[in-house]
Amino acid sequence: MEESHQKYACGLQLVEKGISIRKAAKKAGVPFENLRTRARGDVPVACRRGPMLVYLSPGADQGLFEVIEHRAARGFCVGFAELRFLIRHAAIVTSNRPVTPTFPDRSFVQRWSKRHSGSITLRKARVLEGCRAEASTAEALCGEVGDNFLPPRCIVLSCYPRWDLFPFQK
Repeated sequence: MEESHQKYACGLQLVEKGISIRKAAKKAGVPFENLRTRARGDVPVACRRGPMLVYLSPGADQGLFEVIEHRAARGFCVGFAELRFLIRHAAIVTSNRPVTPTFPDRSFVQRWSKRHSGSITLRKARVLEGCRAEASTAEALCGEVGDNFLPPRCIVLSCYPRWDLFPFQK
């Protein structure tokens, strides 16, 4: 990828010296139209073709994870639609390009959750039967073991941190 940037930079230097764009493109070994758009200033030299691959910066990614962790620590699970909403707004704030109306799609959210599979899990929501719902009280979900506080487990699970990796203190 770095080689193509160097080729375009070389082609632009040739154009600045007075060589025609077509001859400079042939000498640099790059397509004429791509060099022409860069020479006119329509496209940055380091621009790549296709969609932007990185929508979330590492800081935004960490912030999303902290939001999920914060909500789950208080007993609120993050649903799939809400996770898409959070990812979209983080991308709008941090991305360099405009975000498409369909971003993030299901596959992006699945890839994001798979990338963080060591810390969070994505599960389908389920409805509890009556006897299980009666047993699922706040006391049953939150318990105390010595000095360690066991965080609440969501009954309708969507996306929550793996608590064995994040020991919380009381």
